[in-house]
Amino acid sequence: MTYSTDLPPAPIEDANRGTVVALLTIPAGIIVWTLIWSIGFVASIVTFGVALLATFLYRLGSGGMIGRAGAIRITVITLVTVVLSIIAGLVADVAIGIGQVAGISPIEALSYPGFGDIFGLYLSSGDGGLYLSLGIAVLFGILGCFSVLRNAFRATAAPAAPPVQTPWPTLPADPKADPFAGEKPADPTTPR
Repeated sequence: MTYSTDLPPAPIEDANRGTVVALLTIPAGIIVWTLIWSIGFVASIVTFGVALLATFLYRLGSGGMIGRAGAIRITVITLVTVVLSIIAGLVADVAIGIGQVAGISPIEALSYPGFGDIFGLYLSSGDGGLYLSLGIAVLFGILGCFSVLRNAFRATAAPAAPPVQTPWPTLPADPKADPFAGEKPADPTTPR
């Protein structure tokens, strides 16, 4: 195999650095999900945004490449973000409820003495609305991030062939087709 000095070196994926940068997706996704959840909506656009952000940040950190390991790491980061976001949404529900009853802010309600017990009662309540909301959140989460993650894995399945480049132009094989065929090259030994 010959190497040309005219071609730039092929980019190498730095999976560890890409993963560390992509981990910034987790707090951003949790914050956005919790804000939208506390308003009363469940939107797949959040998980779509989480998957896009994780992909973007991974590419930023890894040097622009996403290999198979990178696609798996992006998927894990997206799934962890969605799970933690749903849990944060449930905690926000309880904190807002305690805040309204006790007359304190939701942030102060997180340190309320009976918060853990109230949260456990909230989860174990026979209310089917909570489980319906959770089911819808998981469904929208899967739908939201599916296409982005599928594209990340497709990009790794068939690596692109390197472009064929010639460092110098080639001359036509037929001398009649060459416009400079009749010219003789200048002799470098003759004075001008």
